[in-house]
Amino acid sequence: MKGSQIFNNFKGVWKFERFISNEGSVKGQATFAEIKPNVLKYSETGVWIMADKNMEISRQYQYHYNPETDKIIVFFDENPPRLFYELNVAFAEAKTSVCTIATGEHLCNKDTYKATYKFISSNQFTLFYQVNGPRKQYVIQTNFELDLDCH
Repeated sequence: MKGSQIFNNFKGVWKFERFISNEGSVKGQATFAEIKPNVLKYSETGVWIMADKNMEISRQYQYHYNPETDKIIVFFDENPPRLFYELNVAFAEAKTSVCTIATGEHLCNKDTYKATYKFISSNQFTLFYQVNGPRKQYVIQTNFELDLDCH
């Protein structure tokens, strides 16, 4: 899959389930909505389920597609947008399947966030964050499935 295909596949409403090492899980809904050509706004809402309480969460990012380089660049949804990471697309082949992998990295103070997107199909992808540093050490796995009821 090329960057353009990934970018176009993002568009729509997704159900997600997130697992945060030692911190519980989140269930919710995410939307990738085109706000101008080659720019998607990612908005999520959900419920963080922890051992002792539940908490509503929300988050926004911007996904920019550069057709000249076929790259997707992820920004924090701020004014002006602040760079989070650039996705590098590769292909992974296992004995049973071939999938597209896209990776990005962000340094926050001395903690590194490594993002890995694994595109299973046009209706499913998984986003892994490996966070390492002196202050933070955890893994986040978010499984996305296109909400076909919303299309």
